[in-house]
Amino acid sequence: MRGWRYALALLNVLWLLTLFLTFLYLLTIQEGIGFHNRNPKRAVSLFLIAAEAGHPGAQCALGLCYDTGKGTSANMQQAVRYYHLAAAQDYAPALVNLGICCYYGEGVVQDRVAAIEYYEQAAELGHATGQFNLGVCYSSGEVEGCGGGARGGAGAGEEVGVRWVRRAAMQGYKPALEYLDKYHISLYH
Repeated sequence: MRGWRYALALLNVLWLLTLFLTFLYLLTIQEGIGFHNRNPKRAVSLFLIAAEAGHPGAQCALGLCYDTGKGTSANMQQAVRYYHLAAAQDYAPALVNLGICCYYGEGVVQDRVAAIEYYEQAAELGHATGQFNLGVCYSSGEVEGCGGGARGGAGAGEEVGVRWVRRAAMQGYKPALEYLDKYHISLYH
């Protein structure tokens, strides 16, 4: 019976820690790291506390701070490190950011296959940017074994790509809506 009580107490402490980290993360967002720019250095220090405790949203946000140099000096290797930590917890925004880093070779060796894999993971989790990026990769023929391209030559890749872009557009993702409009593709099909 004693072991059961200990386990319950430990779970309660972990729950309280998670609650505290979430509060810290939300407080940091309110401090304006992205939108109001009130105190980005303080936001980075708060993100660091939550990130080191394992909060995926804070890890991704800290990675973005290192990526953009907001509140700290730009450091792509640190950005990629924190994106990886969050992505390991299936945090979709971090998966997209890692995909972008791999696609363009920022902070890592350029690897478009890895980028597409990250986009696919994010897309499967319902993330609109991941869906759009994956769709564009399919439509342009960058996915192995799928020819095609939105600008000509219909193929399996284009069909799959349009499906992913439509999913992003259904969430109101503006680049996906613009893409469909540019290539005269119906949102519903």
